[in-house]
Amino acid sequence: MTRIILLLLSLHLALTLQAQQEYGEAAPYGYKKPSQRKMIIFEDTTRWKPYVIKEHQFIRYRLIDSAKTLKGKIHKIHHDTLFFISGYLLPATIDRIVNAHSKTPRFRIQQSRLFLLPDSAYHSRSSRKKSENSVMDPINYRYKLARTDTISLNFIKLNLARLLRLEIAFSYERKISPSISLEFELGYGFPVYDRSTPGSGDLFETFEYFPSEGLSLLVGPKFYRHIEKRPGFYFEPLAIVKALRYLDVFFPSDYMETPNSEFYPFGDKYTMVYGASFRMGKVRKYGKVMVDYYAGLGFQVKDITYHFIGYYNHYDGEYIYYDPAVIQKKAELWPILNLGIKMGFGF
Repeated sequence: MTRIILLLLSLHLALTLQAQQEYGEAAPYGYKKPSQRKMIIFEDTTRWKPYVIKEHQFIRYRLIDSAKTLKGKIHKIHHDTLFFISGYLLPATIDRIVNAHSKTPRFRIQQSRLFLLPDSAYHSRSSRKKSENSVMDPINYRYKLARTDTISLNFIKLNLARLLRLEIAFSYERKISPSISLEFELGYGFPVYDRSTPGSGDLFETFEYFPSEGLSLLVGPKFYRHIEKRPGFYFEPLAIVKALRYLDVFFPSDYMETPNSEFYPFGDKYTMVYGASFRMGKVRKYGKVMVDYYAGLGFQVKDITYHFIGYYNHYDGEYIYYDPAVIQKKAELWPILNLGIKMGFGF
């Protein structure tokens, strides 16, 4: 009986010494080796980026007020303490950290929040995953929100897609609430006219669809956060008004009251455009730059007024002028299909 008791005491002492060796100091009373690797989750409160370290990972780190990079393998994690074979480390003493053998430590511990999973989370893989998700899901959501720049209330963006139509357009967006904003987009189109004398057979002679000169205004609310996992996604109904002009140009011969293939009217064209469009898009933040991707569908009504001041007789090479000018009006319904990108900044 005495031998059995001595054997049990020796076994208990051996296990205690082994725990002391693993931790670098006495293991907590009642410690039981978990079935899952323990972890510490950090959340950068400046960039809202998550970072996770686990048992058995190799890390490189810098301590506060030190430029020297240290390294080691995390042997155990107990509460918020990292145990190595040669000692232990507290997160409060770390300035930056990285999970790697060779990379420079970049993640800032001092501006981060720390999250620990309860001991009950490590009883099984499913319990650890459930507990981890309860912490990581809100962190990931805040990170996605940060990438849409929810901190800023005002945004100014240049519409890069409209530059292809020789228009320069800036939008101003003002946040009304976390999920609603109001956007104004003001644009100006630069004229590209072909004023060459018609009848030469030029492919673009009397071509009316070059970009017109004039102003445009688009106004509408933006609705964000309809999709929880994509907070930067938005819907935007828009009202569109444009005042365009196409001055001192030739028009096709069939615009004459009495069509004649040799007669080409010339003068001015004024167009008022009224329309509505529905856009879907996504806002992303890259560093300090805001990028807005969008696609839209809609319709527009064009109220067109022609001021014909005369016509050109190609057969005789003569210009004949009206007195007074001939005015023609017509209305057209056109679809709107756009795909674009805007770039700017928030403040």
